[in-house]
Amino acid sequence: MTPATLLFSAMIAVSYFLPWIDAPMFFSGGPKDLFANINPNMIDLKKLSDAPPEVFLFLLFFLSFPVAGFTALSSLFGSCSRSLAILTGGIPLGLAAYIVIQSASNMPKFKFPTSMEGIGDYVGLGIVFYFLGASALILLAMIDPGKKTATPPG
Repeated sequence: MTPATLLFSAMIAVSYFLPWIDAPMFFSGGPKDLFANINPNMIDLKKLSDAPPEVFLFLLFFLSFPVAGFTALSSLFGSCSRSLAILTGGIPLGLAAYIVIQSASNMPKFKFPTSMEGIGDYVGLGIVFYFLGASALILLAMIDPGKKTATPPG
């Protein structure tokens, strides 16, 4: 893959440390702040099979950052495959799609504002990096032909 793969996967990985939401009444910060409050002793691996799907989505969200870091490193060393780039960009977009689909089914229960005006006041740079990097990485993986491999003689 190209150096752009390094840039876009690094955007996803770096977004872990950036602020995502700035809503002081609810939550201000990013994934680093969210995961800092989790006690590893709270997780009982024996009961994980009975956990609701949201637990697995949360774990997938957490794993998206190291996967992006690995993709950035493999791209830096020139060994990033197209499938790894698609996986790295697909995790955030898949999570977002699941959330949107689930929210749409619960829409009648909630009163949502009809205008998105003012939402920029609450959105941090981290969430922009996360989803912009993921979208660009998927697009790049689909259109980039990758390295030209030499055909063996004969």
